[in-house]
Amino acid sequence: MSESGSALWILGSQFALLNKRLECPRTSSGSTTLLRTWVVFPMPDQDNLDSALETKEARVGVYGDRWVVDLASRTVSPRYWKMASSEVVRALWHVDGKPLPEEDSVAIEKWIEEREAGDASGERSPDYLALPDGKNFVEYQESGDSYVVYGSGIGVYLGPRSPLTRGWPDVPAEFGDSAVPASDLIFCIHGMGEHFWSQPSQQNAGSPGAFVDSVREFRELININHSDGEGRTECIPIVWANIIHEDDTDLVGRVRDITLRSVPLLRSLANDVAADVMFYQSPIYETKIRKGVISSINNAVNEYMAAVDHCGRTKPRVSILGHSLGSVIAYDIVRIQDSDDLPPEFRLTSNMDVHVLFLCGSPLPLFLTCRGVGRSDIVPLANCGRVYNVFNPTDPVAYRIEPLIDPDCKAVNAHHVPFYSGGGGVQKHVQVKSAVQSFAESAYESGVANALIKPVKNLLGFDAEEKKKYSEVVAKIKKLNRSERIDWVLQDSFIESAGEYVAAVASHCKYFGNADFAAFVREKISSDAHSSADESDSIEPAESAESITG
Repeated sequence: MSESGSALWILGSQFALLNKRLECPRTSSGSTTLLRTWVVFPMPDQDNLDSALETKEARVGVYGDRWVVDLASRTVSPRYWKMASSEVVRALWHVDGKPLPEEDSVAIEKWIEEREAGDASGERSPDYLALPDGKNFVEYQESGDSYVVYGSGIGVYLGPRSPLTRGWPDVPAEFGDSAVPASDLIFCIHGMGEHFWSQPSQQNAGSPGAFVDSVREFRELININHSDGEGRTECIPIVWANIIHEDDTDLVGRVRDITLRSVPLLRSLANDVAADVMFYQSPIYETKIRKGVISSINNAVNEYMAAVDHCGRTKPRVSILGHSLGSVIAYDIVRIQDSDDLPPEFRLTSNMDVHVLFLCGSPLPLFLTCRGVGRSDIVPLANCGRVYNVFNPTDPVAYRIEPLIDPDCKAVNAHHVPFYSGGGGVQKHVQVKSAVQSFAESAYESGVANALIKPVKNLLGFDAEEKKKYSEVVAKIKKLNRSERIDWVLQDSFIESAGEYVAAVASHCKYFGNADFAAFVREKISSDAHSSADESDSIEPAESAESITG
């Protein structure tokens, strides 16, 4: 929407949002900010805000109801996570992108109307206006048919006469989550180290960044090919790091007291990243974290469903996605729901069914191994449709689940997540990499003379006898997971394939920015249980599988 003289602008009903880190839709030019630090709400939210003014509603949901505008204080805050509020203004006139106060815009509009009416009747109108503060003035310049502001005020009014601009360009019309109902709701639970990565100093240093930002990027990717008539997928971050690193001030103080003062960055990594795993394995803090996460999910579900009921829309399906240590927390929460004597504070609201449980970059299999969980007790999960364990091939934190259920699965590769961004299938360099790895492993284990056995098997696949055996093994896994494999591996890029150890450094933090992972999640939540390919016919020998001799 370009600058115009429509009623929206005349009434000063254009809302602008300060804080470019909130939702910031991309304009046609690719920019994520508008006029420096002010961002305009999408038109669907504009309409909701206008309606709220007329009906005198106190709070209005914006950006798909993830944020709430308090009209009395003119502030906007996130609904589902903690963050400082930002200023909201009703603004029509601005100086270099800095909006004038609402009363100033109203005064200017009234003055212009009076001038135009006076000119039409032949009466001479004053060429300047004293703004409500009594210190600043607006002047009409006939030579340029424009308006300037000047005076002794502060802020935008400092200095000589500054040109005034009316209206805000590029109002987002299509970026309107508030206008598109959600068919699926995904709660994303972060892993270890969120308190460390969320520090401003780490974000400025180019770290993975705060989890809220990662989920926002993931939400954009998962809805990027959204079609008209389809419900969008809403992703809500669940942040629990504050339970350990902020809310428990006694714990924070004790950790600070016992921490050595040398090598502060490494100490911070130990306290804010590695220690999260130890805290979760402590009965006291495991309970606190689970209760906090369940409470956050329940509150969000209740608020979201109440808004859905208010609008008369169909309730979305609910899925959970856990990353890293968050995948362990997510699994544990879903796992305990089948307990008859579960205390209310550990129960998901209204015995909520989980449509799909996604685990990414997950150390869960290692946790289950350490706990001594029986192979038959891993899946299926009560009140949960399916489970997917997705990992980057070089992720040092990720483990496979299927061999934990049936040891024979170690001889079968995890199923490849299709290369959605390249048309599907498995990339050639990924296939070549498997053969090269097999050659290196064979040469190391049995000498160069026998080094071609594994890569040839990897390229040609299992023979008929082996294929029959492992098809039955995979069928067992799929029977436990509603006809789907559990372990899925993302395809690394050509550069990542060439340098595994270099790729491993960042691979654990790259899931939410991975377009193929986002497409995989959307496919699995949007359709009935079915595979992306006939997995029985695409079973691949694992690179490290021993040859079958009998």
